[in-house]
Amino acid sequence: MREPQEAKIGERVFEVTPLPAMRALRLWPLVARGFMTDESPLSKLTGDEIEQLTRGLLALARVDGKELLPVVDRELQGDIPVLMELLSFAVKINYSGFSDGSAAAGQAVGSGSEG
Repeated sequence: MREPQEAKIGERVFEVTPLPAMRALRLWPLVARGFMTDESPLSKLTGDEIEQLTRGLLALARVDGKELLPVVDRELQGDIPVLMELLSFAVKINYSGFSDGSAAAGQAVGSGSEG
């Protein structure tokens, strides 16, 4: 089992635990269409697919020692750039060995802020 990884994004430290293999594999088609593209990240996904991908990638994420998903709307309200960078970080730690996963995720919001 891989250990959780931390990223300082903005003023906060987020912890993302890599997904179990089958859960990560199930999300792969959305990750590929959402991040492995020359276009803007997530631009090829519908709103429902973006939400499904976000919930999947951040299922094991934490902020300030608590689960992120139950509080994500409140914690990241008006801070979509932070959410996008967090999604890119989750893609990096789950899919860096897949195709061009690490590079594509890094391009999504710039260089990233791994901690």
